[in-house]
Order: sequence, then structure tokens, then C-alpha cells
Amino acid sequence: MKFPILSHKNAAILLLSLFLALESCHSGTDYNQKKVELPGVAEVSGYKISADSIIMPESVEAGAPYIVSVGQLKETIAETNIKLAGKPETLLIGKPVTKVVGSDSTLKPLITVPAEKPVFCKAPEQILAKDAYIKDINPHNFSSYSKLQGLRHDQVRALIEDNLGNLWLGTDDGLTRFDGKYFSHYTTEQGLNNNLILSLIQDSKGNIWFGTFRGGVTRYDGMNLTTFSVESGLPSDIVNSIFEDNTGKIWFGTGGGVSVYDGKYITTYTKDQGLSGIDVRAINQDSAGRIWIASNGGGLSVFDGKSFTCYTEKDGFANNFTAALYRDKAGNMWIGATNSGIIKFDGSSFIHYTKQTGLGSNSIRTILEDNSGNMWFGTTDAGLTKFDGKFFHQFNMKEGLGSDYIRSSLQDSNGNIWFGTRMAGLTRYEGNKFTHMTENEGLSNNRVMNILEDNEGKMWFATFGGYATVITSKEIDSVKRKVIKVFGREEGLRSSRIYSILQDHSGNIWFGTDGGGVTMFDGKKTYTYTKEQGLADDAIRTVFQDNDGKMWFATYGSGISIFDGKRFTNFTVANGLSSNNILSMFQDSRGVIWLGTDGGGVMTYKNDTLTHFTTKQNFFSNTVYSIAEDKHGDIWLGTGGEGLVRYDGKKFTRYAEESGLNNNHVLSMIIGKYGNIWAGTRFGLNFIHYQDISEAKDSLRPLHIASYNFEDGFIGIGCNLDAIGGQSDGTMWIGTTDRLTAYHGKKDKQKSVEPNLQITGLQLFHEDIPWSLLNGNKDTSLTLHNGVKVGKLNFSSISRWYGLPKDLKLSYKHNYLSFNYIGITQSQINKVVYDYMLEGLDKRWSAHTTRTEATYGNLSPGKYTFKVRVISQDGTPGKEVSYKFSIRPPWWKTWTFYVILAGFIVFLIFMLIRQRERSLKYDKQLLEKKVSEQTSELTQKNQELQMTNLEKDKLFSIIAHDLRGPFSSFLGLTQIMSEELSSFTMDEIKSFAENMNNSARHLFSLLENLLQWSRMQQGAISFRPQSVLLSSVTHDNMGWLTQSAQEKEITLAINIPKDMSVVADINMLQTVIRNLVSNAIKFTPKGGKVTLSARDARENIEISVKDSGIGMNDEIQSNLFKLKTAIGRSGTEGEPSTGLGLMICKELVELHGGEIVVISSEGKGSEFIVKIPVR
Repeated sequence: MKFPILSHKNAAILLLSLFLALESCHSGTDYNQKKVELPGVAEVSGYKISADSIIMPESVEAGAPYIVSVGQLKETIAETNIKLAGKPETLLIGKPVTKVVGSDSTLKPLITVPAEKPVFCKAPEQILAKDAYIKDINPHNFSSYSKLQGLRHDQVRALIEDNLGNLWLGTDDGLTRFDGKYFSHYTTEQGLNNNLILSLIQDSKGNIWFGTFRGGVTRYDGMNLTTFSVESGLPSDIVNSIFEDNTGKIWFGTGGGVSVYDGKYITTYTKDQGLSGIDVRAINQDSAGRIWIASNGGGLSVFDGKSFTCYTEKDGFANNFTAALYRDKAGNMWIGATNSGIIKFDGSSFIHYTKQTGLGSNSIRTILEDNSGNMWFGTTDAGLTKFDGKFFHQFNMKEGLGSDYIRSSLQDSNGNIWFGTRMAGLTRYEGNKFTHMTENEGLSNNRVMNILEDNEGKMWFATFGGYATVITSKEIDSVKRKVIKVFGREEGLRSSRIYSILQDHSGNIWFGTDGGGVTMFDGKKTYTYTKEQGLADDAIRTVFQDNDGKMWFATYGSGISIFDGKRFTNFTVANGLSSNNILSMFQDSRGVIWLGTDGGGVMTYKNDTLTHFTTKQNFFSNTVYSIAEDKHGDIWLGTGGEGLVRYDGKKFTRYAEESGLNNNHVLSMIIGKYGNIWAGTRFGLNFIHYQDISEAKDSLRPLHIASYNFEDGFIGIGCNLDAIGGQSDGTMWIGTTDRLTAYHGKKDKQKSVEPNLQITGLQLFHEDIPWSLLNGNKDTSLTLHNGVKVGKLNFSSISRWYGLPKDLKLSYKHNYLSFNYIGITQSQINKVVYDYMLEGLDKRWSAHTTRTEATYGNLSPGKYTFKVRVISQDGTPGKEVSYKFSIRPPWWKTWTFYVILAGFIVFLIFMLIRQRERSLKYDKQLLEKKVSEQTSELTQKNQELQMTNLEKDKLFSIIAHDLRGPFSSFLGLTQIMSEELSSFTMDEIKSFAENMNNSARHLFSLLENLLQWSRMQQGAISFRPQSVLLSSVTHDNMGWLTQSAQEKEITLAINIPKDMSVVADINMLQTVIRNLVSNAIKFTPKGGKVTLSARDARENIEISVKDSGIGMNDEIQSNLFKLKTAIGRSGTEGEPSTGLGLMICKELVELHGGEIVVISSEGKGSEFIVKIPVR
């Protein structure tokens, strides 16, 4: 038996390959930590221009202004949605009927033990919620989600917020969970018993209960659905309301009575047990522990655990049709009647509010108390009514609601109030943080350019096309009402487009207009100055008064006009300005005047010296829209394209979008009385709290900026230039693209509710995996949409609510994972910032991101923990949420394989030793054989070398002999000619010359063959075959050959077809033909014949050289192409011959893949046939 011989090298390669197989794997994705951008800092030395280096402008005496007397302005009382509450009626209730359960007149309750049959709930359909819809006419900033935004139905009958912060919506087409970003829909496809949801609660154990129309009530524990119906003991499958009492029992208000479930038994009460009405619409519990039950048609029932006390119209109650119950923080019970308004029970009396007392409608469907103690009542035909204890505030479609039919309500943990409507889906109200005013609410024009609160508290709004709107307030019927006036052309304004309003130190109001110059109003008259009176331009962008009382008027294109009350002094670029386009002016606490320009950066002016800060001096921007000074004395500049810039007297620090600014074009800015910065940009409003300003002053950290955009209720989107102003009551007014917006939010730094972070999904290869379906069929294989086949998913169970696989172990081939997570919140969810890491791969947390997905691929086998956390507004990391999983190694990385491999390696080493022994023995035999073979080979090579040397010696001997003859003749002739030339006749000289020529010719032929042979031996001849005509090749050789034949009187016949071609190297072919014909002439006697012919023999072209010469015997033919004789045979006329020419011919023909055939007999001539293959 033979074993294959394995060298040391091959064995090493085999072992190395095995270890490489063990270590081969794909490395995980490298997530590099991005550095948080720090604010840009620039130390800028401005370009200073002193007064003595510029041409100072001449002052011009002001011409007489246009003067108009101002009369009483026309007032318009704005509409209001507020009414003073009228005096409510106290109901006179007679003695209510009380029925003891199980007494003589009533039956004992029906008690059943329900058979719980949990059904697994499939994963919900998830849809990304589109931006909330906001009506154009929307003064109170309502927004809504409907089918267009991702809901399945536009009627929301029930609303709750769960303990994670999700909203749950009961709709006419299923149950929906809303986390602020995604809608997750549950329907009968997921296992629901019925899609029409009437009621919702979350119990103290975290279960979601929902009552349906004719589908009973279902409990959802995050994994399974358990339905209770008539078969379980309910009196009806129409479940209108669900309530959990203070003992943890669950009450169901159905269309056939009320039931209570204690976790084991269902106890049912109907009229037979004393209930006043069986169509139960609402249930609640008072501070004494009594259960209140509102019915449709049967009035109100109060159950103390033993008896029912019933309140109906017969007893003086307002209405038998009741639909809502709510207990407020003070313990009052509010009852909503179907068509009789609101009844409040304060513990002793029923107090009745109706439409006559200020309620928006008597048809009440839902009741809510907000965090401020206001009561909200949702109606079926008049929208919402808010009651603050003194006033009723009405909100309907005119105020921005999408529907006047309100079915449900709640306030979430972020303070937002949500309303479920009929036909408009889910409506959100963020309080009165933002309200809006347009021409519909009395504004003279929607585009407000500048804002002023005067010394009397009047608000002045400069508009672009509507002159100036003046708003004051007065009390009418105990309600504070807006009084709106327009200050316009009749009052002396010469343009309807007002850019700027300012009140000077004397109380005069100044107006900078577009094309109408500047107008001053002193309370009685207006005084207008234009170019005719000395103003630089009639378009005034901003008005400003310095500490000396001088008025500064900025133009766009004509520089600045300074007015001292009598004379105008106009400054332009020629007088030292960096630009004639002036956008803003400000004087700081040090007396320095700052000028913001478009194209010339910012300038400062003090002590007759102008200092320019532009991009040439390394300032950030050449456009400065707005300027303000904070409490620290730092100057803030709103730039065009470079965000906010802070100047502390030494350096400029830039804060832009990376700090939270919603846009880098800061068009307007003001620092309020609390020290907070308000900045308006092209994309919304920004707020910087004074505490953040102080904390960032001495550190190079990003400044925290809170921004308000369209989705946050700032629906005007873009802010106008210099259109922001504060009011003494704390209201901040902002002029936007198409409306005036008021901010009423709190000015203190608010502690936001941290989003409830949850990992919500785990995808493989960017596709959702039905983990819940695989929970019971873990061996099932799935083929994803991208063609990847996933199988053998090893996990123990799935988690509640989001269905994540627990203890997941993935194959090394299925390790491309995407983690979905979200910080559940109902406020600014798109601005929630996260970072994450994969423990086991990442060494640090990721860069901050607003994305809610993280993907990892090509993970090495091992254990991993994915971690994610929310980053708070001040940059502090929040609580971490994690998910653990592992990647199973391939079979070649398992311990089983390692054991097998170890055994194999031991066996391999043993076999290698055995093989080494065999190899050594074999190598010894092989070496002996090789020594013997090499000895024989050396002997043979030595013999060949001796033969070669012998042949060379013979060749040199032949050449020496053959060369001696021509040289001897040549030397003899030349010696005779040199000694006796003068004595010879011309015929003798001619004879001598002919002999010398023959000797030289023989000598040339011999040397040419010798050179050809030498080149062939050295391999220096290049072979270049080509198709050539054979006739032309032979014709080129016939020159001196014909002469040689004629000298010997030999007939040279050529029989070559003219069109015959052959593929050959033309030079080699000529050499062969020349040598063969020359030899034929050499060995043919005088009078003989030599014939050169050719024919096509199909596979070969045959060239024949035939002579009638002396021929050859067999011995000569056998040695014809070898150097076997000491001296070659001479020709018929004694011509020398070495035999070298024939050797050359043979090698050249063989290069063409051909051969030379010789046919000869001694005394009968010879024929040489050259066969060249046809190509």
C-alpha cells in the first residue's frame, strides 16, 4: 500500500489553513464617534476709520415737514370666545329612590365564572405619522391627525395615555397606539373581536381594556387578547364604558346593565338589582368609594356596595340621559347630560350649568380637568367649552378645531390636551403657548414688520400694506376685549408699508415707511420728513434714537440720516460706512453704536471713530440683521447665514444650527425683560434661557437653544426682519410670513418630561420579522423579500407590547440587525436626541442623532448588548435601555469542532511522524536512484560534449582546408601580377581576374554559410513567416547562380507556377533555395542540367532541386547533414565544399515545420525535395 508523500511545507500549509478557518469571520461595522461641534470663535481686529481720515458730510437744515392733525381713531371691538359665566341653577332634588340589592323588591346579582381564552395578538400594522394638519384660520393653534396622517378612521370614541406615554385611540376601525411618531393599528387581523371601539382604560396592572360594539370587552396584556362577552356573563356585548375602582375591580358599563370583574368572578347588576337604567354610558367613583353610574334614559345611579340610590327627572334631576362622569381634583363629580348641559355635585348639591349660563352647548359627551384646574367639556355640536370657574371659553371650528363633535378627551404627561372627534380624527391643543392673529381677527394686514409697546401699554404693529394697527383692551360685560384701531393715511402716514416704529425719549412715535419717508406722531399731530426735507431716502428701514436724543434713520441703499431736530446729516460709504444698506441699529450700555448692514458686516461708532467688522477682517458674515445686548453686557448679532454671534469685547463666538438654532439666518432678535433671548429666523422662533447664556459664557460648549417650528405650533414658519417685540405682561409678539403670532408660554426654564425610551423592534436585513408568529414555530424558515432565507431562530419567548425575542441567538449568517427605538413623547418628538452603542463591538457611544434606528452587520460570534439613551436638552444622558443577544459561531468555531479538531491534529501529527519515516526511507531510495541516473546522464552529456568538440574540430579542419585553396590561388595570382604585370597581355590579365573572382566568390559563399550557422547555433535568427509568391523568391536568387551555371555550361531550368504562394520566412527560404541550387551546380559536370520546380501537394508545398550530376552513394547520404568526414567532397570542377550549407538548410526547413527529402544514386544525379506545410 502506497502513501502519498506530504512535504513539511504542505503540512504547514494544511495546519495554517485549519487555524485560519477557525479565525475567519466578518468584523463588525466600525462606528466612529463624531465630535460634537464646538462654537466657532474668532478674534477680529476691526478696520478703524477716524474722523480726520474721512470726508465728513455737510448737515442740511430740515425743510418744513408735512403736518397732519390726528383726530379720534376709529375703534373696532374684536370678537371674543370668552363669556362671563352666568349664575348656575341649584337643582332641588327630592328624596331619591334607594334600592337594596337582593331585598324583597330586587334580586341578587348574577355571578358567573368566566372561562378565559387568551388569543395571541399578532404584531400591529405600523405607519409613520405624517405631520399634523393645521388649519389656515387657526387663532388658537389646534392641530389634528386624521386618515391623511395615518389613522384608520376619523372618528375617535375613546382616548387614554398608558404608563409608557403612548396614546391609545378607540376608533370605528380598530384600536390604535400612538407613540408620537408612529401609529400602530390593531384590528381583527391582529386578533380583535370587533373593530368598533367604544371605551378604553389601562388598569393598575398595566393591561389595556377596550369595550367594543357587539364584541364584548377585551383585555390586552401586551401579548394576548382575552375577550369577555355575554357568554362570559356580561349582560350585553355593547360595552360603552370601563372603569377601575380603588380596589382594583374592573367595571363594565354595557347596553344591558353594569358588571364588575374581580379577577375571578363577574357580577352583573341590572334593573332587577335596582339599577335605574341599563344602557350605561359612564362609570366613576367618588371620594367616599361609591360607584356612580350614568345611563342613557335612566338617569344617575350611585352604588355603595349594597344599595343603589337613583336620581332621575322625577326626583328633580336635570335629565335622564347622561353620557359622561368626571371627578375633579377637589372631589366634585361632574355629570354630562346628553341634552341638558353640565351638572356638578359638590358633595351636597347638584349645580346645573347650561347654554344659558355660558356653556357652548347642552349636548355633552366628554369632561376633563386640565393641570391648571380648568374644566373642559366636549359637545356634539359646538366644539369645546373651557370653564375656569368664572369664564366660559368657547372653541369651535372658527377657532381652529377640525370638528365641532367632540367624543373623548385627555391631558397627557407633557401637558398637551387631546380630543377625539367625529370626522376630524385626533385633535391636539398645546395650551395657549401660541395664538395667532390675522386680518380675520382684525389685523389691518397679515404681514407685520415691527412691534412696539408704547408708554401707555398700547401695542403698535407696523404692517406691510396696512399702515399701523393699534391694539388696546377694555372690559366689556366683565370680559377683557381687544380694541383695534388703524393709524393710516388720514393720520398723515404717506405709505401703507411701515418698516419700523419707535417711541422716543419724549414719548413721540416715529414711523419709518417704504417710500413715504419718516413720520413723527406727538399725540396730536404727525410730522412727515422726506427727501424734500433733507432725508437721505424716502424708504426708511429702521428708526433709532441715541443717548443724546438724536434720531437715526437707516435706509437700504442710501446710508444713514441723523436728525437732531433741526438738521439732517447723511452718511454713506463715501463718509466711512462699510455699506449703504443698513438693516439694524443699536446703542449698547457703553455708548457704542452698532450698525448692521447687508454687504458690509457690522460697524461700531464711538468717539468719532468707525470700526468695520467684515469677512475681510475674519468676521463670520457680511450680513447682520439684528443686534441686542444681554445682561452681561455682551453683544449678540443675528447674521445672514452664520447664525447668532456673541461679542464679549474681545472675541466673537458663533452659535448656529449645531447648537439647536433652526436656521442660520437670524432676521429678528430681542432680549426680554427676564434676560432671555428671542430670535426669529427663516424657519421659526428660537429661545435661549438666561441661565444657559450665563453657563455658556465662560466655556466653549454648544449653547442650548430651544426652537419652535411649524410642527410645534409656530405656524407662521418664517419670521420677518426686525419683527419681534415684547409686551409688559410677558407676551412675546412675532411678525411672521402670513400672520402675527403671540407667545404666551412660561418664561422660566422648564423641566421637560423625559421621553419614555423603548426598544420597539428588531429587524433582520432591514425587514420586519414576525417574532410573535415564530414564537411557537422556531424551526420555521422565512424567505425575506430580498431573497435571504432566515431560519433556526433561537429565542426563549417574546416580550410584552413590542414582541421582541428574548435570549435571542442568531446564526452567524443572519447577523445583519436593525434596532428600532423611540423616546415616547407627544411633544417635539422629532427633536428628541439619542446616542447608542453595541457593547461587545463599540468602544464608545455614537454621535448624537435624531434617528430612531441603528444598524449593525457582519458581527463576529459572541455576546452583545445594544444600549440606547436619550440626551436631555442640557446634554445630560438619560436612562439607558438595553437589549441582549448573541451570535452563534459557525460549526467550525464550536467547542465540538475544537475537540474534533484537536483529535484530528493529534492523529495528523501521528500520521505525519509515520509518513516522515516512510518519506525518509523513500527519499533514500529516490536519492540513490537519482545519483545513478545523474551519473548516467553526466556520462552521456560528456560523450555528447566530446562529440560536439570533435565536430567543431572537424568543422574547423574543413574550413581551414577549404579556405586554404581559395586563399592560395588568390595569393599566387596576386603575387604573379605584382611581379610580372607589365609583361602580361590583356587576355592573360582577364584570365587572372576571372580566377581571382571565382576564388573570392567561393570564399564569400563559405564565409556566409559559416556566419549563418554560427547565428543559428546562438539562436540569433528571428523567424517571421509570411505569405509570399514562390516565383518572386526564386527570381531574387537566380542572379549569380545563373552566372555560375553558364560558366560550367549547365542548363538551369526553372519551373515555378507564377501564382503559387507559400507561408515562409522569405530570407530563410531564399537561403535554402540558394544553397540547394548552388550545390546542384557544384556537383553537376559541364553540359549537365539543373531543374528547380515546385508543386502543391495539398498538405505541403514541395520545392524540388534536381540535377544530372555525379550523385551519391548510401554512405554519403547517411552522413549528408552531419560533420562526419574530415574534408568535404569537392565539386566536378574542384569547387570546395564543407557540407555546412546542407546543415543550415535542414535547420531552416525544420523551423518551418517541414523536412528535406533526398533521392540520389551514384552517377545518376540527385534530387532534393523541400516540403513546407500549407498554412
